[in-house]
Amino acid sequence: MKVLFESAFNINRNINKLVNQEAINSFGKTLYQGDNANYCTSLFQNYLIEPNEKVKIFLQHLGQALINWAKNNTKNGYFGMVDVHHGTELFLGFLPRYIDIFPDDQNAKNLILDVAEHIGNWSKNSYDWFDYSNNNFKSWYFGTNGIHQNASYNYNTADHLRLVHIALLAWEISSDKKFIEWAYTYSSEFAKKIVLAEKNIPVAWNREWKEFFHENMTSKEERFLSANHHHLSENPISGIENLLASGAIYIFGYLYHNNKDEIFKDAAKIILNDLIPYLINPYSDTIGVVLNYYRFTFNDYSFDQTILSYLEKIPPESNNELMLGFPENENLRLKGIGNRKDMIYWYYLEKLEAKHIDEPPTSFFMLAYNITGKMEFAERALKTASRKIKIASSILRSGHEHSDSGKLYSSIISGHGRNWGVGSITGCYPSLFIGSDENLGIYNYKFKFLSKTLSIGCLPIVRSLLDYKTELLFYNFSNIKQNVKFIHKKNSELVNLELEPNSFTKRVFI
Repeated sequence: MKVLFESAFNINRNINKLVNQEAINSFGKTLYQGDNANYCTSLFQNYLIEPNEKVKIFLQHLGQALINWAKNNTKNGYFGMVDVHHGTELFLGFLPRYIDIFPDDQNAKNLILDVAEHIGNWSKNSYDWFDYSNNNFKSWYFGTNGIHQNASYNYNTADHLRLVHIALLAWEISSDKKFIEWAYTYSSEFAKKIVLAEKNIPVAWNREWKEFFHENMTSKEERFLSANHHHLSENPISGIENLLASGAIYIFGYLYHNNKDEIFKDAAKIILNDLIPYLINPYSDTIGVVLNYYRFTFNDYSFDQTILSYLEKIPPESNNELMLGFPENENLRLKGIGNRKDMIYWYYLEKLEAKHIDEPPTSFFMLAYNITGKMEFAERALKTASRKIKIASSILRSGHEHSDSGKLYSSIISGHGRNWGVGSITGCYPSLFIGSDENLGIYNYKFKFLSKTLSIGCLPIVRSLLDYKTELLFYNFSNIKQNVKFIHKKNSELVNLELEPNSFTKRVFI
């Protein structure tokens, strides 16, 4: 347990190094800053685990810089003309987390509400983006100035699901039913197309919902909108990776929880069935997290035995030195999930000989802990995460220059643009301590701590149990009695827990 606590303490301390005045100063200096604040989304998780006033002030200032930039660079609530992948990034990741901590900031909420009015053609001051006759969008490239006229953009892709995230955020903020009704209508159509896919899940569908695959996208525009530059040719899961990169599982889970339509469960299960073979690949950080989310949200544990069988295939834990490597040429080099041409690679170093790492992602061990309750898996996840963040924090730039990049400090913590907020650190740390789901849309977690935890020697460990129950373990490693206050978010329950010196406490929440 000592290793587990020391690892958690080290991660907490190093995440706070993302507090960076230059990130605030950078807004307004370049033409596009839409996604750059996302470099520090992990600070929000860290704040919920261990409240820190300095961090809160930084996030508030960065949020104001983002809001001011948005007001000056959008037109009637959105960009005049932009692709749906990049145009939506301004409203996802940082902004929902900011609203969670600063719920009285109406300007932040208005950014979500203003763009949401355009999504279902509700705004009277804009062009219609959505085609209700076909139940899909008219293009991949549009804005408040209209629809791009290039027919090569006339596709629907996973990127359009980012607009569903925004609509669901607008529903949470306003309780206006049109947002969730539209989200259900489009998402259920999307889920049906996944279930009915003739072979692999496509990378795109045209306006008539005809399937298109990697090899079908031949023009420069088509290759770009289908993210071909992020996939090796003939990769059978290119379409699935696009869905992960836009948080499809979280949308299906939210809507299933809301109306129990089985189409969302069926679509999610198809996606996860195809992902299971990549579960222990070293850079598949996001798979373990979405599987953990699926188990709890859909109350379905049918994958558990398959997941546990992988424990027999993993290598023993290695204590060899870790080394970061960045190749001279930026190329895609690996099959599977979680790869970019500008990504960093991890190696074991022994007597100056480097061997590419074979350690499964930390999210796999987080998932194994949730299934088994064996603390050894939580410890292995956090130990690896701690080792990686220690190295990365000492040599890499923070990431506010380009949060999607695969070669910056933030990408080690919370992943690059293909991982939807999941990296080596967020793959285990916030999930184990607050039950965070890592969605860049509606941000959810199980516990929010209102008092110090790690800095006073107290360690919380969260585990998802069967039937929507949650177990919270608390270890007090200090020699004095401690009082910890926290909120159980599901029931808005305020808990005041007294922890005896050098003690262990367990609570189960429903």
